[in-house]
Amino acid sequence: MTSLPKSLNLKNNFYLNIINIQYIITSMKKINKPMIRQIFIDLHGMTVQGAFDHCRRLLTYHEMNGDKKVIVITGKSGQIRKEFPNWLDTWKYTGKVADHDGSFTVFLK
Repeated sequence: MTSLPKSLNLKNNFYLNIINIQYIITSMKKINKPMIRQIFIDLHGMTVQGAFDHCRRLLTYHEMNGDKKVIVITGKSGQIRKEFPNWLDTWKYTGKVADHDGSFTVFLK
């Protein structure tokens, strides 16, 4: 009776299959990691009142949705950029805010 080549040996294939299955599971875990959404609110081209209403509505929506941060693009200069920190005070927002060049990152609760 002829023996099977080593590559077809059931014992070797069993261990190779276990290794392959572990690799596939590990790969799937990496693929299935939840993606962190980048949420931007761009206030360019809006009036100050329009930007105020739009921003408040979207920040409230994303906070209720459980999102963790929103990047609000205000531009490097202009009335909206100057007013934005005051809006957060008006809304009694107490979370963390990071000021960047032309935008703010608002970390939601």
